[in-house]
Amino acid sequence: MTAWRLLLMLAGSCLFAWLSTGCESTANCDPDQTCECSDHGECYLGCNGDGCDQQCHNLDRCGGVCDDKCNFHCHDIKDCSSSCGDDCTLECNGSDTCGVFCEKNCNWSCHDVDRCGAVVGDGSEVQCTRTSSCEVECKGECRVDCNNTAHCDVTCRDGSPTIKCGNGRLACGSCA
Repeated sequence: MTAWRLLLMLAGSCLFAWLSTGCESTANCDPDQTCECSDHGECYLGCNGDGCDQQCHNLDRCGGVCDDKCNFHCHDIKDCSSSCGDDCTLECNGSDTCGVFCEKNCNWSCHDVDRCGAVVGDGSEVQCTRTSSCEVECKGECRVDCNNTAHCDVTCRDGSPTIKCGNGRLACGSCA
């Protein structure tokens, strides 16, 4: 399954859940404030501005959307997805599937997850650890570290070949 397909599947389930009447949500979180969802079936967080801190845990599904310089962490969730702008730090662990859309200088850690999928911008760093599958599409230079990952696939959006840097690191652009 390509990163796009995984992300579209997650985004579709998030949109459907958002529109359903049983969805718990905390939209309109404020920057520099922690917004947290836990112990509900589904939760979807939004943020007005930069610098948001979003957390989800012990849910079936969770999603977060924010602008630049955001932090998003989800764990112990069946399906988790997030979308953010530049300079974001994202983490997903203890889940079945995790998907991320982020722009420049994104730092994403996906560990102890079955399937990880991401579309990341220029200057981004991705760490996939103890996963069945890690699929990343880079929109510019990026580096992906795969450790104890059964399947790791990196695609460079500009069509250039993926660089094998050694020690489980794959890159678009350069290894450094």
